[in-house]
Amino acid sequence: MGLLEWSDKFSVKVPTFDAQHKQLFRLIEQLHEAMKTGQSKARMSGILGELSNYTKTHFALEERELLAIGYPEFGIHAAEHRKFTNKIDELSANFASGVAGISVELMEFLNNWLVQHICAVDQKYSEMMVQKSRN
Repeated sequence: MGLLEWSDKFSVKVPTFDAQHKQLFRLIEQLHEAMKTGQSKARMSGILGELSNYTKTHFALEERELLAIGYPEFGIHAAEHRKFTNKIDELSANFASGVAGISVELMEFLNNWLVQHICAVDQKYSEMMVQKSRN
């Protein structure tokens, strides 16, 4: 078993976003497995790059949808996204340059951020998004 597994408590009731969140969980799990099994730096760097790209793609879609529904906390939400993408880019650069490795602390940060973001930040838009989709 990995660091974290998807469960319905993470659902934001928006199928596209739930599917993307599940993919983010899978990428973090892949990175964790690569770290545990001592896979090559190239493999771990590739997973980090995929995580960074996928996160940016997901955040862009989520932000477009939040703007479209007039989500009142959009600015705060988007700022959280920027902080995370900046941190991932920094971690990727440090890993690529050999300044830092993939550690348990990094894996805990990724898991904790994803859980906190989905459960505390994304859940706030869930009901509004569901209501708007019914209209």
